[in-house]
Amino acid sequence: MDVVLSLVEAGLGSAIVPGMVVASRPALSVTRLAPPGMHRVIALARRRDAPLPHAAEALRGTLLSHLRRRRLPAGDELLFSP
Repeated sequence: MDVVLSLVEAGLGSAIVPGMVVASRPALSVTRLAPPGMHRVIALARRRDAPLPHAAEALRGTLLSHLRRRRLPAGDELLFSP
């Protein structure tokens, strides 16, 4: 990320980056993206043909339980496969 921001500071373009990474870069101008904004999908990947180890299954269960209990921002949804 530092290299990307250095290129922007050098006048070699612009970049879409997380807002927190430009906080310490006073030479850069920031334009926040308006709603609906951008989002990313994160996933817990696993092999289809092999069972998860006990610790990984516990992590998966904890994550799904936590995410089901909280209210997601408008437009976000929880997608999972059993």
